Amino acid sequence: MRIVIIGVGEVGFHVAKALSQEDHDIIVMDVDPSKCKRATESLDVIVVEGNGASPRILSMANVQDADYVLCLTRVDEVNLIASQQAHELGAKKIIARLRNQQYTTRDSIIKPEKFGIDLVIHPEKEACSEIVQLVRHSYATQVMDFEGGRIQMIGIRLDMDSPIIGKTVREICDEELEFKFGIITVLRDGESHVPWSDYEFKENDTAYFIVKTKSLESLMVYLGKEATKTNSIVILGGSKIGRSVAQELENEMSVRLIDNRRDKAEWLASNLKETMIIHGDGTDVELLKSENIKDADSFITVTESEQTNLLSGMLAHHLGVKQTVIHVSTT
Repeated sequence: MRIVIIGVGEVGFHVAKALSQEDHDIIVMDVDPSKCKRATESLDVIVVEGNGASPRILSMANVQDADYVLCLTRVDEVNLIASQQAHELGAKKIIARLRNQQYTTRDSIIKPEKFGIDLVIHPEKEACSEIVQLVRHSYATQVMDFEGGRIQMIGIRLDMDSPIIGKTVREICDEELEFKFGIITVLRDGESHVPWSDYEFKENDTAYFIVKTKSLESLMVYLGKEATKTNSIVILGGSKIGRSVAQELENEMSVRLIDNRRDKAEWLASNLKETMIIHGDGTDVELLKSENIKDADSFITVTESEQTNLLSGMLAHHLGVKQTVIHVSTT
């Protein structure tokens, strides 16, 4: 396939890297010469330096022949205009990254489909959804819903006491269980493996299963995992992601949110009715101790500073929190 990627920041760069390894014809463009230089030196792609919202630059990239155009700059308005231009020039499918979720609300004046966009991705919304799933399933490394939540794909790290350690896929299939599940892939030492019938599971494998949601608890028992319910979480950072996670979970469990800005903390307190808002520094060990962080089921760091997220996450882990979720945008 021929794919044009507009915007070669962290997201665009790694999307281009992944797609170029699958033998697609990739063209990337960006107005920033340093980002273009990085792509030229590191990726097997064609690089076009220029404004992705310009019809002339898009024509230079032969966007009219593209199977997909991915608009991934950090500016929503640029992505909208670039999508519209690519659509007018004849691109087959257009995917746009939009940070402002109001564009896809029912009463929005500006509709993405009017710009020729086939699929909208809200990065903060996607991050929130993944964090919420991980909190609800703290025993998993990854969770995805299918068929409206009736089926789940779940990643489980196999501990040394897991009953399936040393068993092959054939032996597992031969067991008479009261429920059915599929084994999709296994991650071992950083490499993915398709588990054929003679594949033997080992300690520290991360296995990915697909199962009906109603049978998930039975699968966890079979794998030797305790499907414990999350009752208490602490969120560091009143960012868009932090607010969204709190709103999603505050009626299910105890939620505390820490922010170091007093004005934002006051605003959060007036808008998140069921969440306890704490004004303070999440990297302050004494503050974390005073909040009994060791008793929390999950500690989620989603500030705008990656350094703060990493440091506070490590501190919380050291203090004994059961699960730590750290938001990092730079890979």
